[in-house]
Amino acid sequence: MPFLPLIGYRLAVFGVSYFTDHNALLKEGLDAVSVCVPTEHHAQVALDAIHAGVSVLVEKPLAPSATEAESIVTAARSAGVVLAAVPLVGNAASVRLLPASAARGSCCQISSVTNGMNG
Repeated sequence: MPFLPLIGYRLAVFGVSYFTDHNALLKEGLDAVSVCVPTEHHAQVALDAIHAGVSVLVEKPLAPSATEAESIVTAARSAGVVLAAVPLVGNAASVRLLPASAARGSCCQISSVTNGMNG
């Protein structure tokens, strides 16, 4: 990823850690993680977190197949961690309408908007 050095610099300015490998992140003693990766990686990342004893929030769909989804649910139950799945909100109407609403002064002031997929 050619933009990682720039991201690393920006995060360092604010004292924020970043990881290029989720397994390194899981060694940080976390209580929970939010899995926001392409769907084909949901199962592996979620299972790694669950096996590390970390509760998991996963964007829907939980996994690309029912078999993988069931393995995530089974693993979470066995490990006694919380597992939750939520819809991806980046394309939700409420999120798309927020900038116009803020511009009209009807809701809030937006200080930053980023999209990991498009820069």
